[in-house]
Amino acid sequence: MSKEDKQIKDAVTSIKKEIWDGDPVELLSESARKNKPDGLVYPFGIKEFDKAMGGGAREGDLIVVSAGAGQGKTTFARQLTINLSKKSVPTFWLSYEMSSHYLYEKFKAMGAADVLAYTPSYDLAPDTGYISYVTDKAIEKYATKCVVIDHLEYLTGKEAAGRTSYWIDLGFIVRDLKKMAIDKKIFVVLIAQTKKYARDEQINMYHIKGAQTVASESDYIFMLERVREDAINSGGKPSLADFLPKAKSRYTNFTNVYMEKNRHYGELPALTMQLKDEQFVPVDLKYYAE
Repeated sequence: MSKEDKQIKDAVTSIKKEIWDGDPVELLSESARKNKPDGLVYPFGIKEFDKAMGGGAREGDLIVVSAGAGQGKTTFARQLTINLSKKSVPTFWLSYEMSSHYLYEKFKAMGAADVLAYTPSYDLAPDTGYISYVTDKAIEKYATKCVVIDHLEYLTGKEAAGRTSYWIDLGFIVRDLKKMAIDKKIFVVLIAQTKKYARDEQINMYHIKGAQTVASESDYIFMLERVREDAINSGGKPSLADFLPKAKSRYTNFTNVYMEKNRHYGELPALTMQLKDEQFVPVDLKYYAE
């Protein structure tokens, strides 16, 4: 072995020793002990979903909230932020759909002017390297535990990730966000759009754009679907429709929220929620029963 080859080998060995303490393999139980999460649970404040999640979100979780346009996914994410804030858990928002001014106006309309929500102090760059950088600052300065990204499509495209196609970008970006959640010991709420689907289809996780990648990397998936007026037409028989105000649009202020994936526990509850004073409130369907 030449002197140069030995120098390279020694350098590589030194790096391995630094990373693995000389051994790249260890007993599973020992690795589990060293990588044990903090054990803290961060409730979302919606008891049916918190129960299904074993109490709430945990560090390392990637939580996807998805729906079509105007179905309430960003409102739902703001609701989670408000509920976490009530538990003194700060959230870091990266909102690509609206400026910080309008985002804050939305929180104020929900009665949450004092919400513990932070945001970058300058224009957002649509790449995961930037997200990682500003998230580090939010964690260091404000101990933020939750990061909300609104929404995934703003992070895709060749100019965003420097790769070659929308679908390749999507896979790398979602994996980067999951890795960031694990490495930084936070949880990420990722808002994602759906592709077009037939009106008579019930929404599910496979309607998410890039569903295969998004679904495989996520720990929890929430799908939202607003209830249409014509979907609850009773045809003369008393029903929920009799208690609704006459809406000016084809949608009611009721939204069905489905937990479509639950990696940790498997339970998949569905909940009907009503928008009251700009906040989602779980509906007691027994109230409307005959």
